[in-house]
Amino acid sequence: MHKVPIHFNTTLRCIPHFVLFSDFEEDIGGFHLRDVLRNVNESIKQTVADFNLYNRLREGGRSALTTDDMNDDPSTPNGKPENPGWILDKWKFLPMIDETLRIRDDAKWYIFMEADTYLVWPNLMAWLERFDSRKPYYMGSAVQIGDDVFAHGGSGFVLSNIAMRKVSEYRAARIAEWDAFTNGHWAGDGVLGKALKDAGVNLLRSSSMLQGATPWTFGYLAPGKDKGSWCTPAVSYHHMAPSEIQKMWLFERGWSLQSSLSHA
Repeated sequence: MHKVPIHFNTTLRCIPHFVLFSDFEEDIGGFHLRDVLRNVNESIKQTVADFNLYNRLREGGRSALTTDDMNDDPSTPNGKPENPGWILDKWKFLPMIDETLRIRDDAKWYIFMEADTYLVWPNLMAWLERFDSRKPYYMGSAVQIGDDVFAHGGSGFVLSNIAMRKVSEYRAARIAEWDAFTNGHWAGDGVLGKALKDAGVNLLRSSSMLQGATPWTFGYLAPGKDKGSWCTPAVSYHHMAPSEIQKMWLFERGWSLQSSLSHA
């Protein structure tokens, strides 16, 4: 909850159309958060242990949360397996596609970010202008589990309209199959990436632009690091604390103002 409000006055301040998804329906800072799991099969919600937190929230609201629910241990290569909220997170990705299309089905591009993601909107918009939104695009920072390559959720990822429709329609004909797949997986972004691939939408690797670290921890000079990181504009950063998002936004705003004045 403490990660979201900073975006209302920074990264989302000038964005006219956005929607906030959560596992709990509530209002924060005057903005509504939608329960993205509301249409998941009720039998799954009542029988799969991943939904224990979700069911307690539905029954008792935030007062039902415990200290264990607030576990914010650092992320491991396998995520945060001791964090109930993180465990539940994998169920959100496929329903999020359908819920987004219900809200607005005519956008050219759909940009997905997490609460600790920072988007550099001018760079993002300039980048997307190079692509035809009428084609099935799935763009993100590539990660891999087994044979499956997919876009890392925390770095942010981009889907074109047709890509959204393809994966939504593909899943709609196989709901039970994908519920079972999700239950056996541990990463929601991996689940979505597999569904997109099976629906005929391959990932456009964009790791140099959609980045999985903060500007000050990104390994620009790490051994074997792709030098393309120096030659492409950053579109996103990840693991950004609210205070860091504020500082980055103020820096970006000052940079834009200074650039505008120098070209006046």
